[in-house]
Amino acid sequence: MPVFFLPWGALTPDIGINLPISKALFLFLALKYSLHGRFSLKQIPYAKLVALFTCIGVVSGFFTLAIADLGIEFAGGDLRNGWFRVAISTTTFLLSLLPFALFLARGVQHDVMALMRTYLISVAILCVIGIVQYAVFRALGTDILPIGLFSAGDDELRSGMLSFRGELALRPGSLAGEPKVLGLFAASAGIITVAFGLKIFATLRARLAILALALCIVFLTQSTSALIALPIGLGVYLTLRALGRPLGSTSILFIYLGAFSCVLAVYLSNVANTPSTSLLSGIDVPTIAVEEPNSVKDLLYQRTVGRIEVEDMDWVIVKSFLEDPSSMVLGRGFGLGHLAVDAYIPDALRHYMEGRVIAPKSGITYFLVNGGIVMIVLMAIYFAKLTPVPLRITPGPDAKRDIFVRAAQLALIPLILMMILRVYLLDVTMFVSAACLAGARIIGMAHGISPRASDRNGIFRPAGQVHLVPKSTS
Repeated sequence: MPVFFLPWGALTPDIGINLPISKALFLFLALKYSLHGRFSLKQIPYAKLVALFTCIGVVSGFFTLAIADLGIEFAGGDLRNGWFRVAISTTTFLLSLLPFALFLARGVQHDVMALMRTYLISVAILCVIGIVQYAVFRALGTDILPIGLFSAGDDELRSGMLSFRGELALRPGSLAGEPKVLGLFAASAGIITVAFGLKIFATLRARLAILALALCIVFLTQSTSALIALPIGLGVYLTLRALGRPLGSTSILFIYLGAFSCVLAVYLSNVANTPSTSLLSGIDVPTIAVEEPNSVKDLLYQRTVGRIEVEDMDWVIVKSFLEDPSSMVLGRGFGLGHLAVDAYIPDALRHYMEGRVIAPKSGITYFLVNGGIVMIVLMAIYFAKLTPVPLRITPGPDAKRDIFVRAAQLALIPLILMMILRVYLLDVTMFVSAACLAGARIIGMAHGISPRASDRNGIFRPAGQVHLVPKSTS
């Protein structure tokens, strides 16, 4: 159930905090396993590294709140202000790591590929709902699933619209939350499908159906995020596939450090060279935002490289960091990206951004806010440690564990690079990473491959039972 609801963001109630249903269910499972003595936070891999960047985010928040001249009570009540905001943001981030401990829970059996299949089926259902939503709008001119339907009042309902050659078109959001979020989940489903292939769906028809739905939704949502992230993800996938072998840990670390560095450099340069007066000027946000390209070429250009890639909220946050470069070292603390940014909000956006919690949309801005450049480096190291690599004592390139490790890298590395662009994929990336680590471990144990001597976190030690294929019922 928690895996199924990972992409269903529209069902997240707004009660001053946003706690997705999937995280609530993961937490319920953790509590249930704890009562039976099966669960421990020590089962989260590299716990010391997690404690380090968590501590940095909390300490940074302490200094930010100590020196910030708030002067305003942010919308959303106490849960979005002061230490409540830091505590809740830290907790929701750490909940993203629960799948690791749940996969490694003692005496619990998990079918890794069945859980992957569950996620893909969930995204496929959302895609079908999105296509129905689009078809109803084309037929009746009504958006049956406006943004905010389950979490906002009637006066805050809105629809993502696109006008092309004088015809108004709906960008469907389904029950994923927003069109761009639906598009990103579809893109992630496409990457997972092509990477794991036969390990998830035995028939070519099922794989092609998932890919067709994913591509259809990416096109219908016209999401800049998805239209940029999907080609990047597929490009990385094809590049890794052309190598014909899994990467080592050092190479993976350099890829992640390079990706973080490149995206950060692009964001800083983009914001520094973009006048605030030109940022989304003239948009009336609360109800409907309409864009009007004149040709297919203009449409694709505006939705990809021609559009400001640092979106409004991230632009304002990065601008505030550029005006105070020293704050980029340790950031502002968990959940405090909205502090000290009012002075940098363009006039065209002030009516809906001032006095609100400005949450980062990109992974790079999210980590920059939470713990600065230090946390960005630590997260690159952490992701590199979470990515399965071949063992030195593996018998040869055709060993079953190396085949699985290669498939895991083909899925996980593109997802992490896509997550750097859009933080909406963080929870999905953590789930896939936990599944890949668990799967690589159990294959190694089944074929007599001993854990690495340097593995002190028990990733490859028998903690629970993880299955890659369903047990026979006969």
